[in-house]
Parts: sequence; structure tokens; C-alpha cells
Amino acid sequence: MKTDVLKDSQIKINQLGVDNSTARLVPVNSVIMVIRSGILKHTLPVAVNKVPITVNQDLKVFIPGERILTRFLAVQFKMQEKDILSGVRAVTADNIEFNSLKQRRMIVPPIDLQQKYLMFLERIDKSKFEVQKSLEKTQLLFDSLSNRRLGSFSFRGSLRSKIYVDKSELIAKINEVLYTEQKYYFRIL
Repeated sequence: MKTDVLKDSQIKINQLGVDNSTARLVPVNSVIMVIRSGILKHTLPVAVNKVPITVNQDLKVFIPGERILTRFLAVQFKMQEKDILSGVRAVTADNIEFNSLKQRRMIVPPIDLQQKYLMFLERIDKSKFEVQKSLEKTQLLFDSLSNRRLGSFSFRGSLRSKIYVDKSELIAKINEVLYTEQKYYFRIL
């Protein structure tokens, strides 16, 4: 599982396969957790399924009751990731003792507070995404300006291995450095 929302899978099973095997369909909006895998050395994969799925023995399914929202339960597991992973044991493969998960205490506020908390997390994720996009655009601009400006200059002096750039003021700094310091073309901070 490489995402926190499952909308599809690489391996498919049809109804005939489900009917003629021990596989059971997992209801939509369940919480799926990897409990046996090498990834448990450092990460606890947790996801919510948006389509019916089946799982193997490496995954556990948690079907939330009416007092807890699915996404809130998934977030609870991720918030406890470090503690859960501290109990991972390796017999034949890294795994989480399922009984310890069943006995784990969860914070379960009223549904309206769960919804407010999840909305808050969504705003944070949106902000992080926007900041990441802005950083990528800034890096492209910086690379473009560096290639255009620096390709035609010959350098004198030495440059340190790290150049610290305040990316929020990137264009102003580049212009200031390129046009005011004729000797070195850069200001090293």
C-alpha cells in the first residue's frame, strides 16, 4: 500500500473467485493496515478503501463502528505509528502482534469534533501541497535563471559548497547578487 486511499488494486478477483475461495469482500470505508512486511521496520501503511477489496494475511481490516469516523480511525493509527512500530517483531517476517492492536486505547471524541479535526488536517495537507508546488516552481525558476545567467559568466574567487537562498525572496536576491556584485556575481551567506 503506497497511498492512504485505496481506489484500485494491482491484483483483481471477480465474484466467482470470491464465491469459490476463502476470500471475503471488505466493505467500502474500512481501515486497512499492513501488519506483516519489511516496511514495518520504518513505516506503518494505513489506508481507507473506497472500493470493495479483498485482503491477504499481510493486512488487517478495521471496520469502524458508529462512534468513530473511518478517516479518524486511520489517522489515530498513523498518530500512534511510532509506538505501534516499536512492538514489531520479526519471526519469519516483520509483523505486528494483532492482539496488541485490539487492546490499544483510542481517543474517540464526539463525531462533530472528529469531523472538525479531519477538516483541520485537510487544510494542513492542502497548505503543504501548495507550499510544495511553490517550492518546485521556485526551483525551476532558480535553475532556469542559473543556467541563463551563469552560463555566460566566468567565475573569479571560490564558492562555498552550500549557498543559502531565501526562496520567498529568490528573484530579488538573484537580481541583487547578479547586478550589484560585479566581482563575484553571488553573495555567499
